[in-house]
Amino acid sequence: FKTLLNHAKKEGFVKKEYNPFKDIDFKKYRSIKTKKRALTVEDMDKIKTLVLPPTSKLFHAHNYFLFSYYCWGINFIDIAHLRWTDLQKSRLHYIRKKTGDEFDINLNPVVIQILDYYRQHHFIREDAYIFPILSDFHKTSVQIDSRIDKVLKQVNHDLKEIAKLLGIDEHLTTYSARHTFATTLYRKEVPTARIKELMGHESERVTEIYLQSFDTETLS
Repeated sequence: FKTLLNHAKKEGFVKKEYNPFKDIDFKKYRSIKTKKRALTVEDMDKIKTLVLPPTSKLFHAHNYFLFSYYCWGINFIDIAHLRWTDLQKSRLHYIRKKTGDEFDINLNPVVIQILDYYRQHHFIREDAYIFPILSDFHKTSVQIDSRIDKVLKQVNHDLKEIAKLLGIDEHLTTYSARHTFATTLYRKEVPTARIKELMGHESERVTEIYLQSFDTETLS
């Protein structure tokens, strides 16, 4: 709701000084520990080095996870909406659905290899979707949301299978890639302001709370 309110202020629908939260204390809610989703360096290395044949039912889930991790923790919804026109030479340019922020990402060799596979085996036309998640059949918002939700459930199920295969105890989901990307930056002592930009957070405070949700062992 606070994010929605901030957008409303930017658009001029609400006065800048309007604050419906001034008499609300959020401390008791912030003290609640969120579930840890970031992977250790060792577990992430296992996923990076895993090789699966295209015939494996886990193949796409593995690709989506690596794509998210290497593309600044891109959300699964945004992955689903990507089109070939979003690629410009060796860069990915897209607008995040949740916040409307624009991202311009340099593609590393792993991502390029993943994209090469989908161009070779799933390419329809230049303005079509990159990944086999959405298609021309999905036209309405209901159809799109329903399809993404269905595929996401399958991908998360497959990621659990990958975790078992690799001996990873952490609960592995598509969000794990985003959280692991953030903690990787933290480990490399990247400034919080820069992490905020890459993650698309509203403020550095949000980024700080985001990073503090992980235990000390994970961030060490």
